[in-house]
Amino acid sequence: MATKEQIWAAADAISAEGGNPTLAAVRVQMGGGSYTDISAAMQSWRATQQASNTPIREPAPSAITDQLTALGSELWAAALELANARLQSEREALEQARQEAEETRKEAAALADALAADLDKAQADIAALREQLAASLAKHEQQQAIINQETAAAIESKHRAELAEVARAELKTRADQLSELLRDEQAANIANQARQQAEIDRAKAEATATAQQLTQAQKEAENARVAEQSCQARLESAAREIDSLKVQVKEERNAAKVSAETAAELKGRLALFESIGKQSEPSTTKPPRKPKQAKD
Repeated sequence: MATKEQIWAAADAISAEGGNPTLAAVRVQMGGGSYTDISAAMQSWRATQQASNTPIREPAPSAITDQLTALGSELWAAALELANARLQSEREALEQARQEAEETRKEAAALADALAADLDKAQADIAALREQLAASLAKHEQQQAIINQETAAAIESKHRAELAEVARAELKTRADQLSELLRDEQAANIANQARQQAEIDRAKAEATATAQQLTQAQKEAENARVAEQSCQARLESAAREIDSLKVQVKEERNAAKVSAETAAELKGRLALFESIGKQSEPSTTKPPRKPKQAKD
């Protein structure tokens, strides 16, 4: 709480600088304070300033009084009475104006205090709103970062699923090629079933095992594709499944290669058996019969 001396010192400083020491100016000069306290102290300060500026009033000199006693005693008395009456009237008007000014000052000081309190509250509310806004912006940025991460993870998972689908399609194509090769080998070996039955049965068994392996690989590839679609949020598990599928595809490729090599070996053996059969037939006077052509 500011003292009267502090308020007077602030008003003196403003007046010395040639300024008008209003309530607001004094409050700013002091760095704060209640308008009610400042108004009360400024009233006494202004009264002191007016008293120091009031002209000196003295009675008429004795020489003039002596000279005017005979001729103007009554005039002087009348003038004094008129002056006193006018002074009294002015004092009453001044007192009434002072009282009205005091009431106005009290109302203005109370209003100023209320406005100052409202201003402080408004500034506090603004500060709180700024903090809330900053918190909301930070939360929004955090949520946006999470959304970006989830979007990137979903894109990566979709890409992995597409790779798995491509691997499954390649595996199916290789299986179809192997089945076609097996059908061709079977058609080429129909004419020689009697001599090559054992080898053909063996080839069929190997081909059946290979087909079962291919079917199993296709099922595993399909399962991997379904797992890729349902496990977007578990990227690490999907990556391991894709790696496992790649290993299986490699194994199936090796199995297909082995089957192709087996088929080639069967052809070689068939040619060898035919050559041996020709050499072991007895010679007669009849011309040798021309062997039948094997159907393709």
